[in-house]
Amino acid sequence: MEYRGATCHEVEGAEKLHEATTLGVHIVKQVTDNTCEWTWVQQVDLKISIHARLLDIAARQNLAWANELQEKFRRNGKEVDREGVAALADVMTGRREKALTEDQVEVFERCMSLLGAGGEEGWKRLESTSQEVEMKMQYFPPERGERSVGTGKAVGVVDCSAEEVAAWVMNFLSNARVRIHKEFNNPARLELRGLRRENEGTFATVKKMPFILDNREFVFRMIWKSEEGKAMVAIESVGNEVDYGAALRTTRGTTRGLWLIEDLPLRGGAKQCRVTFVQQLDSGGVIPTWVVDKKLPRSLKVVQEAIDEFRQDGRIDAAAREELSTLMEERWREEVYSEEEQFLIEKSKATVKAIMGSADLKVLESGDPLVTLKVAHLDDDALATGIAESVVDGKMEEVAAFECLKMSREATRNFNKKGGVKNIVEKVNDHSFYYLSRRDLKVTGFKHREFRTIVVWKKESEDKLIVCYNDTDALDEERPQDPNVVYGSSRTIWEYERLPEVEGIPQTKIRLVARLDIAGGVPGFVMNRLVRRFGTALDSMRKKFDKSLQIDAGRRAAIVQLIELKEESGGAEALAQFESLFHERPGSERPSRIFGTADSMVKAVVGGQSWGTIRLDIRASMEEVAAFLWDFGSRANMEISGDIERSFESEEEGEGIGKKVIRRRQQLDSKRGVHHRHRTFSSKMTLQKVDKDTVILFFTPLGEEARIVRATVRARGSVVEGSTGAIEAKETVAIRLKRLTEGSTRLEYGCELNLGFGVSRGAGKSFVERRLDEMAGVSIYFQRLMPLGEYGVGDGLALAHDLLWKASSSKMRVGRFKEVLLKSRALKELQEQLPWPFEAMMIPALRGNLNMNKAVHTKLVCVSEKEAIRIGKNLIPSLKSKKLVAAGVDQWRVQNRAVRELMEKEAWFQPMILELSKGIVKTAAWGLMFRVILGAVLSVSDLATDIVVLKQFWDGGEEKLAFRNASLASLSASIGLQ
Repeated sequence: MEYRGATCHEVEGAEKLHEATTLGVHIVKQVTDNTCEWTWVQQVDLKISIHARLLDIAARQNLAWANELQEKFRRNGKEVDREGVAALADVMTGRREKALTEDQVEVFERCMSLLGAGGEEGWKRLESTSQEVEMKMQYFPPERGERSVGTGKAVGVVDCSAEEVAAWVMNFLSNARVRIHKEFNNPARLELRGLRRENEGTFATVKKMPFILDNREFVFRMIWKSEEGKAMVAIESVGNEVDYGAALRTTRGTTRGLWLIEDLPLRGGAKQCRVTFVQQLDSGGVIPTWVVDKKLPRSLKVVQEAIDEFRQDGRIDAAAREELSTLMEERWREEVYSEEEQFLIEKSKATVKAIMGSADLKVLESGDPLVTLKVAHLDDDALATGIAESVVDGKMEEVAAFECLKMSREATRNFNKKGGVKNIVEKVNDHSFYYLSRRDLKVTGFKHREFRTIVVWKKESEDKLIVCYNDTDALDEERPQDPNVVYGSSRTIWEYERLPEVEGIPQTKIRLVARLDIAGGVPGFVMNRLVRRFGTALDSMRKKFDKSLQIDAGRRAAIVQLIELKEESGGAEALAQFESLFHERPGSERPSRIFGTADSMVKAVVGGQSWGTIRLDIRASMEEVAAFLWDFGSRANMEISGDIERSFESEEEGEGIGKKVIRRRQQLDSKRGVHHRHRTFSSKMTLQKVDKDTVILFFTPLGEEARIVRATVRARGSVVEGSTGAIEAKETVAIRLKRLTEGSTRLEYGCELNLGFGVSRGAGKSFVERRLDEMAGVSIYFQRLMPLGEYGVGDGLALAHDLLWKASSSKMRVGRFKEVLLKSRALKELQEQLPWPFEAMMIPALRGNLNMNKAVHTKLVCVSEKEAIRIGKNLIPSLKSKKLVAAGVDQWRVQNRAVRELMEKEAWFQPMILELSKGIVKTAAWGLMFRVILGAVLSVSDLATDIVVLKQFWDGGEEKLAFRNASLASLSASIGLQ
């Protein structure tokens, strides 16, 4: 009564009311700790004569309260499903070996017969929809009255116990399955509760069929039984008639199936089981059996759904990696190598020695600033050999194990993404295996390429390990070569060397030497260009183990302590020097791009002279920002600057932080396609603490005699120490850091550059703008370190500026968002809190494509991934329908309940979306740019038509004189007013 808003008081006109009676019962049964099953039965007697149709309508309206109550207490469907499966799995575990009824035993016998009596004999392999599931088919003699349809079998490994899979199968009315059922517009899916038993359920479902065909109805019973280490679920059709509450035109189909689920040994503490699912399905009617058989893999893919539901790839891969790395670390001396294996290792070592000593060794530019890429030709070989080098943040054995586990789930997934067709590993012993890989080049007319290699690893000492790949024909007899496949040649060598730890994190130096021949008449120069891609393998490994944030944070913390201990000195002189550099120059202008709310100015003249300033706020303490800038060789500094090479040394070792000699080498780009030589800057870097709230850093040019430094940090792998060809340039830089609050700092940056003779104004301006962008990168770096709990309105705006930075198109915005999602601590924490992928909503919004607006009223915690995509698509039509961006965002908020709840929960989300929407509207095809361009085109077109008409009046002589003068006056007045 209270829930429905009823009150207890006298009502005027009560004497005119008619008395009615009602009788009802509510049955609440606990299913799990947080879910229950509610049954409501009610009878109402209105004491009047009324048409039955009206009574039905009234009853439906009254029962709508059940939907309201369900919505009020609704939780995330995935969470509820997991709780239900866990609860039923516990029941199954406690009911092991319990006897079945006589009719249930008969059902299991009929279903077990689908497995066949001859093991694998007679089963024909099907093309599986997944590499994780093996599918087969066989025809069994039909029983009397049945059609001859194929029996399908699917086998896969699921990362959970047998009881959990069985419980998942029995949860036929789970939230996830019902949602998918509705998405395909299937009319019905329900349980016949009157036939429910402790270990049995009877269900009915109606599948929507294509036009002309009747919908298919299936009514079946599902029975489970559990034994030690095994669980089974039998499925068999029954003949019960079902009342769906509406007239449905259906044709009854039949099915019979069996889930055989057997536990496997634990792997890395994770439970695993082998699932075998056999099914015989006949859709009935006039559909030919061969059509039914052809669709069999679609019904068998339910095994893949079970695999995805309980997937624990990270845990399983980590266990395999730990097992192999432990072998490499503790028992490597016990490994005995054959003569052939030892020969392959020695040959690989000789190859590396020869290639590194090659006279034509050249350095290439790599896509990763921390990966060095080189190329050379060995012994007049027409094909180039690539060499990639880097340092990885991981233990040597663990990094090597990561490379050797070619069939790990992560490696298999990446292999498939990169055009992999077949991936097979056959173990020889603990230190070697055969590896067969077939790839699709994705070039029209080109056949698949297959490589057959033997892989051997050997640990030569405590600090060195080698892994070599060499061609082999050992697999040819067992696996004959396919004439429709081209067989290539591959030689790959991985060398690992243990380095001292950095900030407590193990370090491993890796050298990758690779030569690839994809054969098939592909020109050598084409394959030589592929050498640049060799570095991607090492780049992926480096990123897998990357701990740059921890390393840089540890170094920065030590520098912060030194800055806090540094004495204040030279305040007036330092401030005057800074102001003279930061003071705006005559003729300065705004840069071509401005980051967020930053205040920037630039000036450049012909001859290489350029100047620039930027002022912006950073979400970090003053000492942290100063330490970041002082740590000139940090990975983050290198990545932000894009320097080709960095060198540094401390000039005064005993004074802690005071002076540092630095050298940086940068690319000078031209706006007109002119090739400029690199610019090298040799400077003295000093830090002065003016007072407790102000720090100033200076970069001043060095004299000729002081331009030799010791410690070198290479970036982008394109310069070797001592190389020539760069032009010496000069920089004078001053950076003032002022404390605003305990966690906020104002950065003011001024620079004056002399790039040398022959530099155009455009190139000089572009170069100085890159320097200003570095300071924007510092702001972005610290913003991405902020935890979600400290986010406010200003952080939402800063996050939007990060997402829009250098992203002028929808494709660039989406790419930028994916980068930020990987690196932003706040977005990672938000993703962990949300039950659906945050990117599912944001990516459709950032694409800026026009869509139909369809409101989503689902709760935030109950939103599915598909609904999140729909919500993201709704933003653009909302913006398009309003003149003001704020009004469009408000409409989006009102129409989509999840958006409204998210904005109420996170104060930063609405300002972020508002700022993002402004950027989207500016660059969208239908947005501000389109309107401006269209207006300009129409204006110019109108002017052109006016000129044509004016010429016609001019050619008309005296008769058109008045019209000519009037038109000329009107056109002149219009141009003058505009």
